[in-house]
Amino acid sequence: MPPWIPVFAAIPLLLGAVFLTIGTVLYKPGSGKWPLVQGIAVPSGTFGPPRYEWRSPDGVFRRGRAVARSLPLLPGTAVTVAFDPKDFSRFRLDGVVSSGQIFIIIGWIILILGLFTAILLTVLAVSFPA
Repeated sequence: MPPWIPVFAAIPLLLGAVFLTIGTVLYKPGSGKWPLVQGIAVPSGTFGPPRYEWRSPDGVFRRGRAVARSLPLLPGTAVTVAFDPKDFSRFRLDGVVSSGQIFIIIGWIILILGLFTAILLTVLAVSFPA
């Protein structure tokens, strides 16, 4: 088997593992069932991810920041915030990206494609030796 086959097959497996790790870190269990409230985007400075502010049911104003910098949140834009009803300090912007689910889905897709590639390359290398 040529030495480049394991390296070529390992790249998507490692990339998939990285995406799964990011998604797992961002994922908040049960957050899909959390209540939603309206918040507002606030100025975040020049280089930081967008920030937002919302009022929790106990009357406290809370601030958070978006996971991705690419979210187009101009100050004053209305946002939807999901919060944990048992612990108001746990909250996130509502959506697939903010919950980490998109990273988990992409991670699984890349892992499956990487595994398929590894098996295919191994079969081809064994079937057609150089």
